[in-house]
Amino acid sequence: DRVEAILKAKNLGVSCIFLDDGFSKAHIKKFDILIKAKNEPKLPFCLPSGAYREPIWLYGKADLVIKEDEDFKRVVEVKNPTQKMVLITAISKPKRLDKFLPKVEAKIYFEDHHMFAKEEIEAIVKKYNATSILTTSKDAVKMEKFGFALSILDLKIELDKTIKEKINQYLATFC
Repeated sequence: DRVEAILKAKNLGVSCIFLDDGFSKAHIKKFDILIKAKNEPKLPFCLPSGAYREPIWLYGKADLVIKEDEDFKRVVEVKNPTQKMVLITAISKPKRLDKFLPKVEAKIYFEDHHMFAKEEIEAIVKKYNATSILTTSKDAVKMEKFGFALSILDLKIELDKTIKEKINQYLATFC
């Protein structure tokens, strides 16, 4: 329950809260930043028949719309790289990572939000004789308890100066 979590955070003294996938939560007062991918889907349909979560006309309701490679760029660093890495991830659209990947022995994609089992990870590591698992920070928290060597794709975005100023102006009204 996002509203309950926000109230709890405020009671703990938090002044700024960031929501992932919060655009559709109209009942929560917020500054909506809508991120447009570099290559947007061709058909303007919403889930389940298309790739959009919300109708395109709702873009106009966002406080700020930013586009990849115009308003921001993705920056990726590999932390703890090893010689023989296997990419294992359970993120939406995992092929978007391809342009940032170092050499890997294999790419193993699970469905978004997959909860990994130690046995399935172990089987992959053995199959490819991997020295580490290359994964995202999001997936690493689901794998770290298994004790395998993890190499992390540290995914970040660098905002254009103008965009950064707009966001900071908004945050200044609360923080």
